Amino acid sequence: MTAVPSPASIDAVARSSGRPNRVQGDDRWVLAVDVGCQRLSAGLVSASGQMVVRDRVTTPTRGVWSALERLVRRVVAARSAEHDRIGWCGVTCEGPIEEPAGRVSPLSMPALQGFELRQRISELTDIDAVLETRGNGRAMAERWFGGHDPDDADHMIVVIASESVDGGVIVDGQVVHGRTGNAGNLAHVLVELDDGLACLCGGSGCLMPYVSTRALEAEINRPLRRAPASIRERTGVMLGRAIATAASSFDSRLALIGGATVAGLGPELTEVVARETAQRAKLSHLQDLRVDTVALGPEGPLLGAAVSALSRARR
Repeated sequence: MTAVPSPASIDAVARSSGRPNRVQGDDRWVLAVDVGCQRLSAGLVSASGQMVVRDRVTTPTRGVWSALERLVRRVVAARSAEHDRIGWCGVTCEGPIEEPAGRVSPLSMPALQGFELRQRISELTDIDAVLETRGNGRAMAERWFGGHDPDDADHMIVVIASESVDGGVIVDGQVVHGRTGNAGNLAHVLVELDDGLACLCGGSGCLMPYVSTRALEAEINRPLRRAPASIRERTGVMLGRAIATAASSFDSRLALIGGATVAGLGPELTEVVARETAQRAKLSHLQDLRVDTVALGPEGPLLGAAVSALSRARR
């Protein structure tokens, strides 16, 4: 269990974005829950982005819900009297999700196929939970707390490449949800037409097997940091292809990349992604498109879950 000091930098970043901090002025807290194939996380987050309590555990192969239930109970029990008022609950999970039903079927977590996550969290906490994909949560967190130029952040693509791949798209300041809540995830954008790598979704040529740490390390049979130059180049090219395709569809100004793959392959990867994106995004309205890395670090997933709940509460 980690007690987290007030991250003044997050509040400062929100103010420096040029827009009013729309989540200040309420003393209730958000119970934020993030469900990933590597880690389960939970924490208490204020309406201005202050994280006071957080905890996480390694995601088990079996008994995922039991582990998550214990984690959430532990975080709620650890809150002090000062942080007693919990007003919202936001949950992010790897996709696909199924809204409005509140079910999840993450490809890399067989134990949660068809699981009614939103209902189970709501029953556990006695709060109506909000469910989002992890990618959508990260996109909203970057927009609210990432310190990006407001004009860029209102028209933004976020791609997180780690064990799995997720992402979100912001258009006119709003996250794109789609019919079932899965819009904006570039993991299954087609990036290779001929002899594409097999994907967990059952297709081939998707972005995911070219950029996920799990797929890359299985292919090269070594840690990602020791990937040969050819793999680093290919990974950047495929990310650039996906970003250029999405940007042309969503009229984006900023593309952010992050996750273990980006961290493991280093700054050279970002340079390749930016180069490939520029080579493919030739339309006049994309000349200002910029590629950068995400601003938020380990706090990003839980901030994403918190913002998911707060943004829905203020509609």
